[in-house]
Amino acid sequence: MAVKRALPPTHPGEILREDVLPALGLSVVDVSKKLGVTRQTLHRIMARENPRPVTPEMAAAATARASGLTCKPPTTFGTPSAESIRARSRRFRRRSKQSHQEEARMKFERITIDSAQMGGVPCIRGLRIPVATIVGMIADGVTEQDVLSAYPDLEREDIHEALNYVKPRSS
Repeated sequence: MAVKRALPPTHPGEILREDVLPALGLSVVDVSKKLGVTRQTLHRIMARENPRPVTPEMAAAATARASGLTCKPPTTFGTPSAESIRARSRRFRRRSKQSHQEEARMKFERITIDSAQMGGVPCIRGLRIPVATIVGMIADGVTEQDVLSAYPDLEREDIHEALNYVKPRSS
């Protein structure tokens, strides 16, 4: 359940503008030099109307500089390129698909996953009967006997293995 807030969270720019700068007697120029950002960037963050969001990189740099640690200026933190995001995504999908296939081969003798068949969807013994179809029928209240009569190539053990295949994933 989400927590209801009485007031919206205070923007960091407002805290800088209203509390920090006046209390420390610092100017925008002083703070921008200490943070390693331009005055325009700092003014945009502290704007009363539509302030610029503070990125996690900016917050980390501000914290590091305020505590005396060395840190690269936020302007040197790059946003990942679309190509690097796509490459990372492809590597993750490839790894997770391979591990999923290996897991299916190791634990389930009757479940097959073949990228050349049904687009890599887990099937029963290579019969082009998706596990999801069998599990869905059972979940809808169809009896094992009715499933076996609807799919004559299936065996009772195929249904049990399909149910066991999805059991760890549903918890």
